[in-house]
Amino acid sequence: MIFPEIEEQEEHNAYSLEDGLTLCRESYIGIEIEQCKRHEPCSMPLYHYHDSYEIYYLLSGTRHYFINDRTYKVEKGDLVLINRGNLHKTTYGGSPMHERILINFNEAYIQDTMRMSADVDLLQAFRQNINLVKLQKAEQTAVERMLFNIMKEAREKDLGHASYVRLALGELLIFITRKATHTKPTDSAQIDYMHGKVSEIQKYVNNRYKNTITLGSISEKFYISPFYLSRMFKKATGFTFTEYLNSLRIREAQQLLKESQLNVSEIADKVGYESQTHFGRVFKKITGMSPLQYRKLD
Repeated sequence: MIFPEIEEQEEHNAYSLEDGLTLCRESYIGIEIEQCKRHEPCSMPLYHYHDSYEIYYLLSGTRHYFINDRTYKVEKGDLVLINRGNLHKTTYGGSPMHERILINFNEAYIQDTMRMSADVDLLQAFRQNINLVKLQKAEQTAVERMLFNIMKEAREKDLGHASYVRLALGELLIFITRKATHTKPTDSAQIDYMHGKVSEIQKYVNNRYKNTITLGSISEKFYISPFYLSRMFKKATGFTFTEYLNSLRIREAQQLLKESQLNVSEIADKVGYESQTHFGRVFKKITGMSPLQYRKLD
């Protein structure tokens, strides 16, 4: 799911394929693989989440990676893991050039592999929200070998290529699971004080967004002036405070529309909106459709 475009700092380019070179993009049912190299500073203008798992490997450069309520500095040779449903975005990290490999896959794609690997939970690292995995040099070499083999098979489509890609992803997931057993969610420090403070605020909001929350009430809670809090929040996340709050509420509303029998008015109230009209307006702005239209989607 994509959230509306957020205005970026002027010195950074918008994030689009035209800004860089897509070296590889292949897909099968249930998995997408992409390698991309960018030559100028850029930030993703869109926060998004999806019902798939994501593996992000940085081949060169540095990036800032926002995941839920944390911001990480990602360096060459780092692995980033995104659990399904997690709000995330990458931004300029101080290096004008970067190159990365991205794999998105759904759980159905690896069901057979998981059955063959009954002695290990291939999704353990994702479920434990191990977002950033630091690798030693030899481990980087091993991961790059696996990733490049996956891309080679997907691109050349030789005999058995689909099976190879599925099995190679299983090999990569076993490696990640082993590595994650020695990694804690708290091992990766925030970038700086500002991001740490904003992360603290986000955690608070994440647990209370269904209640009445305003910029003023948050500024009082954390002893920060509304003006400074607003500037700090936007600088750290790219969201205004209101945009972030709305994104949490609408994401929850989408789940309720699909998974519950509650009517729109009940859902609006349940996710924190006092007015059904306001809820409908915000929902359409973010998703491009009304709540009822969204509910009717397959």
